[in-house]
Amino acid sequence: MSSLAFPPEAATVPLAAIGLVAGLALLVRGFEGYRDAGRITGTSRSRIASLAVGEVLVSGTAEPIELTLVSPLQSKPCVYYRSKITESRDSDGRDLFREDRAVGFAVRDASGTVRVFPNGAAFDVPDCFDETTGPWSGDPIGLELRTGSAFA
Repeated sequence: MSSLAFPPEAATVPLAAIGLVAGLALLVRGFEGYRDAGRITGTSRSRIASLAVGEVLVSGTAEPIELTLVSPLQSKPCVYYRSKITESRDSDGRDLFREDRAVGFAVRDASGTVRVFPNGAAFDVPDCFDETTGPWSGDPIGLELRTGSAFA
């Protein structure tokens, strides 16, 4: 009768390999983020009247051009929205609904106006509606689901 036993070192080798691969993947991701942040950090804010060709940073008021969107959770007109409904049970959450849309808009500052077409843009905007429901409560306050088209 013989028994087959693995030495404790045999179990650590695969775990070490997985840790090494995950660490390298996170390192590459970190360097990509650092490169992107460096590119944006080096861009100074420009006035619209004196924009140069290429990547620029402008600040002003966003205004709709021809078309506006209607947000699906609050039914408000906008030029960009990000909506997500998550069902949470215990510590596990799954998305029931997720949508991210933008349309062309204009940015106006004191010197003029420029049109922006956000194809493939990454938006960094704060959440303006972040509500949860309890187990015995109804819909969150402020929830007004869109009925009809997403465009106005």
